Amino acid sequence: MKKIAFLLFAVLTVYFASMYRLASLTTLFIAQILVFVAMFLLSHYLLHTTNIMLQSPVKIAQKERDALCRLSVRHAGRIPVGLIRLRLRYRYLRETKPRTQIISLDAAHMQELPIRGFYCGLLHLETDRLWACDYLQLFSPGKQITNVLTLPIFPNGRALRFVRTAGSRETFVPIERMQYAPDNSSQEIRQIREYRPGDTRRSIHWNQSARTDTLWVKEYEKQEELCAVLLLDNNTAGTALGNDDWSAFYELASAVILGLLQCVKAIQVYWYDPAYAAFRQQTVCDIEQCRMVLYSLYKAESAAEEHKSVSSAGISQDYFCLTTRLMLYYGVSLLARFSAEKLEQQITERTIIL
Repeated sequence: MKKIAFLLFAVLTVYFASMYRLASLTTLFIAQILVFVAMFLLSHYLLHTTNIMLQSPVKIAQKERDALCRLSVRHAGRIPVGLIRLRLRYRYLRETKPRTQIISLDAAHMQELPIRGFYCGLLHLETDRLWACDYLQLFSPGKQITNVLTLPIFPNGRALRFVRTAGSRETFVPIERMQYAPDNSSQEIRQIREYRPGDTRRSIHWNQSARTDTLWVKEYEKQEELCAVLLLDNNTAGTALGNDDWSAFYELASAVILGLLQCVKAIQVYWYDPAYAAFRQQTVCDIEQCRMVLYSLYKAESAAEEHKSVSSAGISQDYFCLTTRLMLYYGVSLLARFSAEKLEQQITERTIIL
């Protein structure tokens, strides 16, 4: 539009210059033509010397909260950059058609781009095209520019409330039976005794052994800590799930893990991973490890339609099981059924009695 207005003004200038034979209007018309050509060349020069890099946000990206991705504007020329525009495409792994957004940037070296994910999962960002404008914004030539960033969108950290009753001890197992038990270095030392065959190297008291030339080991106070076993059944049995369904499954999985961690020290989590064609497991003790499990589930989403038997996980004892239909079991007993539409309210208000 500005280009048309500029050309129209130049045509009017030359028209009145020829009609009234004014040298000043003729000079103005020549200056307009020179400016027009100069802005054309400048816009292509700025486009050629400008590049954009898309970088990950510093903080964890959470559902329905802005994550500030960083855009690095790199300019190799000597002439300052004016206005530039960038077309950004983004979609979730389960989506086929990406959404498009065009943003305007200035010449700052580093800028922050707010990205909000409305679902839990892997959000793929891609810069598609860059336009550089001259100082009068008459021309805006563009070029293809590709930067790809995969951004995991995590739940907001809500925890489902579990209450342990007197008989709920059978619901959990001693932490020593876990395949990957947490370190016991925080337990209190009961006594120091001489080494016996079969003692682990981790229990050796190295300072005392060095002073006496005899191996001594540390004995800890006997504190039986319990853990929970959880299977995240990401098999959909051939049913196609949408963004809302997968997001609800991930959000509920996070809430169950964080809720169980308020009752036990650790959780052994199982899920099916197509990259290994087998069930994988990880011991979860905090929210960071919970997010690592969720990230693995995000990447395993492509195997959702593959039918795998739960018994393939190789879990010997009873366990909690969360399905993609948002049903929570312990063994064969149904503990709770959730719905994607009211999930936030149900996580906040519901209490699971163990």
